Amino acid sequence: MSWERKYPSFFTIFLMILPLVFIAVTFTLTDYFSVNPTTYPPPFNSIVPLILLIIGIISAAVSYTTARDEEPEWGSQLPFKIVEGVDIASVILSVMFIVLIVTMYFMK
Repeated sequence: MSWERKYPSFFTIFLMILPLVFIAVTFTLTDYFSVNPTTYPPPFNSIVPLILLIIGIISAAVSYTTARDEEPEWGSQLPFKIVEGVDIASVILSVMFIVLIVTMYFMK
């Protein structure tokens, strides 16, 4: 008798939440995308958010592939589709924020 998962694993959910945390940290490091951030020195408000967002994109891609792999052939697929949707949304948000950071802080 074989069985399939009903819900995504802890690893998949952790990798889904990690990019969202990195997006929130990006907001605080860039002082809410201020043109002249004063909270942190320049490497922390321009380079570190880029690195965090790239790591978040990689994390979301791994979470997406694990959710697709764990998805059952029959039964409820809704939790897995929610994880996949959140992963796609976090990748799109991260790419938008990378473009915003590059245009605001590196193309003055």
